[in-house]
Amino acid sequence: MTRTLFSFSSRMLALVLLIAVFGMMPSRSFAEEYTDFAEYLSQWDLVVEGTVTGVDTIFRERLGGCGQTGLGATRSWDIHIRVSRVVLGTAEDSSIVLTTLMRNQFPGPGLRVGAKAIAWTYRNCGDGWRLRGNLVLVSPSGHLIPDRDNVGALRLEGYADKGSVRHSALDSSLAANAGLSSVRAFEGAGSVALLRVTAMTQGVGRTYSLACDSVAVLLGTAVRVPRFVDMNPLEGCTRAVGVGDSLIVSLPNSFAAERLGWRGCSHSLLVKERFSVGFGVPLQFLKYAIRQQNGALHVRPFIARDE
Repeated sequence: MTRTLFSFSSRMLALVLLIAVFGMMPSRSFAEEYTDFAEYLSQWDLVVEGTVTGVDTIFRERLGGCGQTGLGATRSWDIHIRVSRVVLGTAEDSSIVLTTLMRNQFPGPGLRVGAKAIAWTYRNCGDGWRLRGNLVLVSPSGHLIPDRDNVGALRLEGYADKGSVRHSALDSSLAANAGLSSVRAFEGAGSVALLRVTAMTQGVGRTYSLACDSVAVLLGTAVRVPRFVDMNPLEGCTRAVGVGDSLIVSLPNSFAAERLGWRGCSHSLLVKERFSVGFGVPLQFLKYAIRQQNGALHVRPFIARDE
């Protein structure tokens, strides 16, 4: 059974995501712990490794967006990270700013300039697509360091050394769980289709089906798009999509079926105000995040500037 990692900070982030962005409350408790950190990371829009270059305390007005205005000011922390590797998704630049709602305390030297980190983020529609999320540090010996409230909480499925996870073990687990990430599902695909949800049907357990109208083929040469997308979300996924929403899906070459199965979270598939939430670009610039080569699509680690 999969459980929620980082009991306090994840609960706060999830509440902000659901209430501020989608106007929803979580349907399950966020007070438990995830038993698989790799699966937890697979649910986010962007996961990077890098070096902390600055930490600022900010009191700012939220920018709004997606129909939200007058959100007021909030205190937060901006963590500047020079990205050395994009693990999942597409980063806006080689340096990003991760915004958190609290400054977590880490053991040892702590969160400081020069610290190595792994960060996970989502793009907040209600705050001008600012990157919100959290991070763990990486020790010189290659072990992951969570904040003080979550020491001992990091776990990987099948990894014996619970609470003291090595960076290399996380890498191996992420590779083994590549099929759980919605953004990774676009790698090697043949086309990207834009759909609009017209109806939703609950399935067994967490599964559900989306009836969709075809809007456009954005990349590739698909001649048919699915009428139904059968979602099989991870246990920690929140159902972010609803009737009337638009979403993008990847299609294999020569796709000719009526139904498309999808394993992963729906949040990264959403299109809001003609903006791809998962890839961080307006739809007309999707090729800046996903390139076409030899009949296949490839997710760019960074948004291209030379197209």
